[in-house]
Amino acid sequence: MIVEFTDSGPGVRDPQRVFDPFYTTKPVGKGTGLGLSICYGIVIEHGGAIRVRNSAEPGRGAIFTVALPLQPVPESHMELPAWPAGTPPAGRILLVDDEEAVLELEQEILRGRCRSVRAVRSGREAQQVLDREPVDLVITDLKMPGDITGRELYNWICRRHPELSARVIFTMSDARATEVGPLLEQSGCEFVQKPFEVERFLGVVRRVLNHAEAVLLKGPSRH
Repeated sequence: MIVEFTDSGPGVRDPQRVFDPFYTTKPVGKGTGLGLSICYGIVIEHGGAIRVRNSAEPGRGAIFTVALPLQPVPESHMELPAWPAGTPPAGRILLVDDEEAVLELEQEILRGRCRSVRAVRSGREAQQVLDREPVDLVITDLKMPGDITGRELYNWICRRHPELSARVIFTMSDARATEVGPLLEQSGCEFVQKPFEVERFLGVVRRVLNHAEAVLLKGPSRH
């Protein structure tokens, strides 16, 4: 199956690089260059291919072509990680990411599996939500543009809502960056590498929520 998308913009400046992580022609603070990289990873994961070319006709912009294989429905399929049997949907989750495509993907994955899912595009918006609404889990991008990064949001949560400090999941495109290791070791938080597999994402969410619930049921230790 082949699907093509066209626009009427100025075209793509460098078609060979648009799917590279962090490549962007937007001004600083206006984008991270991860949107098309994530799309590329999703298409490749499904056995397809995605390409872009500029139209030969003036004013027709760029043309994106997505090719996906058609496959018969298998007799059995791999199910996504399931929540514990007999329990209600998971808790209230707050998603924080400056990339709209990432938020839409995460919301789609969690839809129907959680009591509620809120999505915001900045650390400042996340703080406002956390100060006025109950939240059970925060999933935040680590490197967001603006005055509040994922790390700074986590530090704020530790000060303002310490009960949530163990219920933060970081998403990131480069888990090997030098500053990531010390943060994860210090915080004890889980992380998900972008672009991520759905099973991995759901597994981490379930593990963090289950651990938090077990701690609450156990209560404070007595000596």
